[in-house]
Amino acid sequence: PQVPLVACLTKFDGVTEQEMMNGDRRQYVITQLPKYLIVHIKRFSQNTQHFSEKNPTIVNFPVKNLEMGAYMQPPTSTKYHLMASLQHDGTPEAGFSRAFVHYRANDSWYEMQDLHCNGVHPQLISVSESYIQFYDAAAA
Repeated sequence: PQVPLVACLTKFDGVTEQEMMNGDRRQYVITQLPKYLIVHIKRFSQNTQHFSEKNPTIVNFPVKNLEMGAYMQPPTSTKYHLMASLQHDGTPEAGFSRAFVHYRANDSWYEMQDLHCNGVHPQLISVSESYIQFYDAAAA
């Protein structure tokens, strides 16, 4: 399955209600955005038998121009560009991680795993099982 990152961010639109464990309902809104935005997607959890499970849902996210202004009060245009993305491949017990990193000097993307570094197309980054994205506020 695939979902857009904006579907995950609706939690912060100030309208969508989140039900808490005690039954309370809450709404969240962002009042101030940082220069660097870190987005974490929960990939691992324990099931009722206490076994680790991995959520393989692909979260599509933009490489450039992630608009966060809609989640602000009051709404303002604030765009972010992806700097890096971390991905885990394999099972929760065994697997490996890799990083996709943007090198600003030549505007190229690289995939890094252990001591290996290879160029990669930006289109492949946004359709991976990423679990952490690092964004930088776009220059105005």
